[in-house]
Amino acid sequence: MSDKQYEIGESVVNRITMKQGTVVDAQDSEDNMVTENVKIKYDSGETEWVSASTVSQMLTETNPASDTKFISE
Repeated sequence: MSDKQYEIGESVVNRITMKQGTVVDAQDSEDNMVTENVKIKYDSGETEWVSASTVSQMLTETNPASDTKFISE
């Protein structure tokens, strides 16, 4: 069980398989305070129910700093 509630359409990562996808369904606990399981749809079209404890919110940087230096530079 996770202490977070996942929303339909939220981008997530399955930490076990490292696959990225979108939440298409969620099973909340009886008191609706936390999400127990989420159904993820992957880019391949495959869907899978997984425990919410193995899922993390997908974070993406939308406006990276222009002065970013890379190790190879």
